[in-house]
Amino acid sequence: MLVVFPFEVDFYNKENVRAEFVGHPLVERINSFVKTNTRESMSHTITLLPGSRKEEIQRMLPELLKVAKELKKSRDLKINIISPSILDKDFYSEMISGYDVDLIKDDENKEAYYNAILNSDLVITKAGTPTMECTLLGTPFIVVYRAGKLNYLIGKSMIQVDYIAMPNILLQKEIVKEYIQNEMNTENIYNEAIKILDDNDYRKQILDELNEVKALLTNESASDNAASIINSILEK
Repeated sequence: MLVVFPFEVDFYNKENVRAEFVGHPLVERINSFVKTNTRESMSHTITLLPGSRKEEIQRMLPELLKVAKELKKSRDLKINIISPSILDKDFYSEMISGYDVDLIKDDENKEAYYNAILNSDLVITKAGTPTMECTLLGTPFIVVYRAGKLNYLIGKSMIQVDYIAMPNILLQKEIVKEYIQNEMNTENIYNEAIKILDDNDYRKQILDELNEVKALLTNESASDNAASIINSILEK
């Protein structure tokens, strides 16, 4: 097995499967992006990443829009929502009606997507790949997720994990806050957002620990390492 996270090596070795950590492909991709893109200093922008599937967006975006509305009452903020390319703007029209937000389409080359994250003071995102993208781009974030009640109960009975955000899993501590199911509410997310925006020491602590995660993943090329290992096997 060629794996993209260090902890996976021990997991597979315990099952008598040989595994090697090759690095994470996102590192290579994002390093290439930041070479030609620079961060704006404190852009007063918050970006919402409510998911890529219609059902999860419909479950989560209304709550995130309430948070955005409360934040804009006390801050001069720009609010972005990133939409996956598979959904058209009409899907969002009713949900975002009456809210002062900008919808950004996630185009296939990722430029608009990565630029939005890079130039945000804070990202509020669903669990999944975006947590690693925010980590590697060096943008503080809050993790949220709300599943259907039945799916949540089934999943909770089958999977026992301390965290769902990969950066938290990698360091085995809560670097960034996770608000799941009933904890995903306006008050919790708003209070954490304000703390990240206003408390410089707290913000620095988050960024320092995200840098620890980046160091774990190394700057080596995952594709080159994987190719080298495959070639060595084929040559035997």
